[in-house]
Order: sequence, then structure tokens, then C-alpha cells
Amino acid sequence: MFEKSLRTLKLIALLTLGFCAVTGSTPAHAAATPSRASANSTKLNSNPALGGTVFINACGPISSPGNFVLSRNLTASGDCLTLTSSNINVDMNGHSISGDGTGNGIVGNNITNIVINDGTIKHFDTGIKLTLSSGDVGDQTIQNMTVSNNTTGGILIDGCCDTFVNITANSNGGIGLRNNDGDSTVTNVLTNGNGGDGMHLTRCCYVVEHSTANGNGGAGIFADGCCSAVNDTVASNNHADGLDVEGCCSTVVSDVASGNGNDGVFFSGCCGDNRGNNIAVNSKANGNGVNGFEFTDLRNSITNVVANKNTAHGVFMTCPATETGIAAKGNGSSNLDEDTSSGACTALNNKAP
Repeated sequence: MFEKSLRTLKLIALLTLGFCAVTGSTPAHAAATPSRASANSTKLNSNPALGGTVFINACGPISSPGNFVLSRNLTASGDCLTLTSSNINVDMNGHSISGDGTGNGIVGNNITNIVINDGTIKHFDTGIKLTLSSGDVGDQTIQNMTVSNNTTGGILIDGCCDTFVNITANSNGGIGLRNNDGDSTVTNVLTNGNGGDGMHLTRCCYVVEHSTANGNGGAGIFADGCCSAVNDTVASNNHADGLDVEGCCSTVVSDVASGNGNDGVFFSGCCGDNRGNNIAVNSKANGNGVNGFEFTDLRNSITNVVANKNTAHGVFMTCPATETGIAAKGNGSSNLDEDTSSGACTALNNKAP
């Protein structure tokens, strides 16, 4: 998982410069005063001078490192911008890329250190698609983007160690935001009304903060793997779980997961010893179709949560575990249900009659 200081440094740099290099790769340098010599060019595979900027006004390939700035809105049938080199910054400069329901707005394969910033992509099969082999480091950054109303998916990114900031990915036919291989940060991201999961995050060690995933056809947020954190986030009115946090050693802090078709918050565990070690704190899960909070494995902790009017249990806990300050009432089966087949739970100051 990124150290907090590193994540903060990266986000400050990205938001200050608009497009910048991501640590760990050879940077594509931004010019202090960009030249407009190529403003009317439709050729995208020119080799920009070191520190220069290429202005683009048509769809096509981008085949060299550098800074590329849209000078107008673009439309396409099929793919629009095809990236064939690493170390590319695409500054959409407030413009849009629109498709006809086919192809990809921006697409690249086996490239790294890509920054896509400040624009709208809509009406493609997939809005942004960057593919890598499993386990590779992508170090991609998507920020200040709206990627909505695409036929299949909004943003589909392979590889680990990516950054997603200030994104709207709503009303896509499949997943709003998918990221593979873990170790990525998701901050201020909206994924509402998508046909699949709002966010589908595979492997371990995600940090999701200040985000929203409501009204999706799958889960609000599905995080597959251990050691993820979901903080100050809302995941409500989704067809499946609100927060589906798989694996051990994850945390849900100050979140709301209400009105979902299955559980509000679902935790599983891992490994041969049924390890859970998951934590829910200061969160709410009301009016869900099954349980408010469900912990399927051992040695978890739940503190200061509210779980009211769920169809089955307010809290379903597999013991041994620690339960403190649970407020649960009006649930269909029970307010607090404990599986004590492996031991007893420690309960303190609960209001779950």
C-alpha cells in the first residue's frame, strides 16, 4: 500500500500542474509556455521537443512520449485516441470526446505512466481502456474526468499502483470504474447508475475515500483482496451489496451503505485459518435486503455502528470477535446474530435487543 505521504505528494502535484509525471517512470515534461505551432495539425505522432506540448484536434494515434492537449471537442466512430507509448500526458483541456457506441474513447495496451486529465468521454463502448499483463505496474493517473454513458464500461484500467481523483463514471452499461492488481487510490469518485458494479477493484490494498457508488446494477463497491480501506464513502441503493469487501484485514470507516439489495456491508476472510481481522467503525447500514453488516470469518471488530430495519439481521457476526456500541433495531430476523460455533464474542455497550 502507498505510504500516506507519497499519495498526498502525488495528488498535490497532479492537481497543481494539471498533468505531470507519476513517480517510478521517465517523466513526460510539461512546458512552462506551450508552443501553438502545431495547433492546426491533425498528425498526432510527431515527436514533440523536450518540454514541448502538442495540440491535437483530431482522433488518431499518439505514438511518442510527451504532453498532448486537446484544442477542440472530438467525435469518433470506433476508437478515438490510441496511445502506443508510455509516458504520455493527455490534457483534455475541458473538451469532450464523443463516440457512436463502439470502440474506446482513449485506449492503450502495455503502456505505463499515462495521465488523462480534465475532460468528458461519452458514448463509446468503453470510455478509457488501458490494458497490462497481470501483476505489472501501471502507475496511471485519471483525474478531473467525466466518463459516462458508455455502452460497456466507463474506466477499465489494468496494472497496479494507479491514482483516480475527481471522477464521475455514471450510467455506463457495465462497470463504472474497474482497476486490477491493487495498490491504488480512489478519491472523490462518483460511480452511480451503472449496469454492473460501481467500482470493481481486484487484488489487495486499495484506499477509497470521499466517494459515492449508488444505484448500480451490481455492488456499489466490490474490493477483492485483503488490506483495503473504504472511508467517508456512500454505497446505497445498489442491486447487490453496498460494500463487498473480500479478504482479510480491511476497514470500513464512517461509511453509509443503506437500501441495497443484499448486505449493506459484507466482509469475508482468507486463508486456511478463516482469518477475518476486518473492522467496521462509525458506519451506517439501514434498510438493506439481507443484513446490515455481515462478517463471515473470525476475529473481526465492529464499533459504533447503526444497523436498523434490515430484512434479516442488523449485524451478523462470526465469533470470536469484538462488538462495541452497536445500535440496531427493527431488523426482520434479529438485531444482532452471532455464530458461536468457534467461540464467544466480546460485547460491550450494545443496544441491539
